[in-house]
Amino acid sequence: LSPHHNIVTHSSVLILGRMVVVGFWPTPNAPIAVDLHTGGSIWELPPLKEDPWETARKLRVTGTAVFDDQDDSILLPAIAGTVKLDRESGKVLWTAEHEGGYSPSTPVVTPAGYVATVTGRGIRLLSRETGEQIWDVPVDGVAPFPMTAYRKKAHPVMAAPLYLATEDALLLPGLDGVIRRYRMDGSPADEFRIGVPLAAPLVASDGGYLTVGVDGGVLSLDLPSAPPAEIGASS
Repeated sequence: LSPHHNIVTHSSVLILGRMVVVGFWPTPNAPIAVDLHTGGSIWELPPLKEDPWETARKLRVTGTAVFDDQDDSILLPAIAGTVKLDRESGKVLWTAEHEGGYSPSTPVVTPAGYVATVTGRGIRLLSRETGEQIWDVPVDGVAPFPMTAYRKKAHPVMAAPLYLATEDALLLPGLDGVIRRYRMDGSPADEFRIGVPLAAPLVASDGGYLTVGVDGGVLSLDLPSAPPAEIGASS
């Protein structure tokens, strides 16, 4: 039993060998890594007077982390930004703030950089080295209801996009029932109208895609074989 706990972050942990990485908000008050078999802490936390987490704490990390094996780092999604850590030490490498609301979606690792989902706005590409914004894509659409915490205005963007390595493109599901395809320069490619609000990311499976609608139905999609204006789905 690890001495750490979190009463708000209802997200998955990131497991890397024997390392288990957990975000923070409100407790613990910094990202932690514990041993999978013993529960003991792996990252040492310095005295508060030498607080390396001051900037990161302002972002309030609440989502599931992701590992980037290219430079042995960990990305954490936050309410107001993205945090990059060194895997071995837990040291904060950079933080990238954004103006979004509650944005818990896991960052997407791509060869071009990291795609951050800004809930209630759109998606943006961040530099792997510095966290600086490379491009920002606002998304317009009419969602049937708001899914963002602390906001009453509905917006289609909630879930993270899926990166398609074979196409070097992104598939972004929306609460307006539309899946949008973007090229990796941020330009739109096409749209697929599903007709079911989507708040969960897509998962590639057997040449197609799986996702879950807000009604709880599991959708199996064949996006490449259908025309962009009309897409069939089964649940």
